[in-house]
Amino acid sequence: LSSGMGDKQGKELDAFISFFGTFELSHPVVAAADLSDGSVFYEILSTMCALNTPVTLECSLMNDITIS
Repeated sequence: LSSGMGDKQGKELDAFISFFGTFELSHPVVAAADLSDGSVFYEILSTMCALNTPVTLECSLMNDITIS
């Protein structure tokens, strides 16, 4: 799975991608680019939700955060 990165970075990326392989996802993660739109994270959070309700990615604190 390594993508030509340095050996350490390649191994870290392989481990990270393998982690996502432990979940039953609608689209498997095979490269870091598969994580770019956040849908994998949303799907994992939805799976973990104890009430089996959709997870919203909103937070009341988000209005208080300023990025400069």
